Amino acid sequence: MLSPEGKAFAVNQAEKDTDTRQSVAFGSPRDRAQQTALFVMSGQEDSITGNENLDELKEKIDKDLVVGSKIGVDHRLNFPDNETAEYEKLSGDAFNEGKYLEFLINESDSMAHELGETVGVTYTRQAQQTARIIQKYLTISPNWSKLVEEKPDQYTKVMERFMGSHQGITEAFLAKVIEFSEGKERRDLFVKSLDGQGFDFVEGYKVYVVDEGKGVPQLMVKYKHLVPGASHADFEFEKSVTPGIFTKILEGETV
Repeated sequence: MLSPEGKAFAVNQAEKDTDTRQSVAFGSPRDRAQQTALFVMSGQEDSITGNENLDELKEKIDKDLVVGSKIGVDHRLNFPDNETAEYEKLSGDAFNEGKYLEFLINESDSMAHELGETVGVTYTRQAQQTARIIQKYLTISPNWSKLVEEKPDQYTKVMERFMGSHQGITEAFLAKVIEFSEGKERRDLFVKSLDGQGFDFVEGYKVYVVDEGKGVPQLMVKYKHLVPGASHADFEFEKSVTPGIFTKILEGETV
């Protein structure tokens, strides 16, 4: 569960213009990931105090729903518990040394292959997992646009999804996008901006699926790493992801 400081920080990251009627949060099976996603999604709601545990949050967010829930579990946002002991030690050591993202990007693929590790988090494997989550929304986007057009009194154009995960899980997809579109040197600058470890608490990037009715939805990724206490970013990335690049990530290709 989140600490009081973690709850406050997540609530402070909530955007004021989020329409929670068309929003859903997803987290790993771990409560803190779901709790974080819900606070970021709904922290500006009048009913949210910022002191709620996960069950209390669910009760408040789901109170007007007839069926279903505003929070879902996605195992692709989680890290596995059944890695081989040797691989777990290598990745654990990198994490404890504050260089987990460096290990993930530079060593994990080859190390997992060498050790026969088939379930552990690796650079290419985790980028694929995140791409598969995004692929769902690329697929349903035309149907959503059609629904909005047919029932404008019930639905608006923007459908938001909030994902709560863990350090090292979602960074891989962004790193792959940067690598395929701007090269390894630029990717390494991204890693350096995170001190080689990974995202801080509630840090992440935004993925936009834009359907302009031209047949193929467009994918846009935006990220900005702000230096603590500074007014400028030391790394920014904003770019359309071509279908070719997305397919390469989805199919596990490497540069």
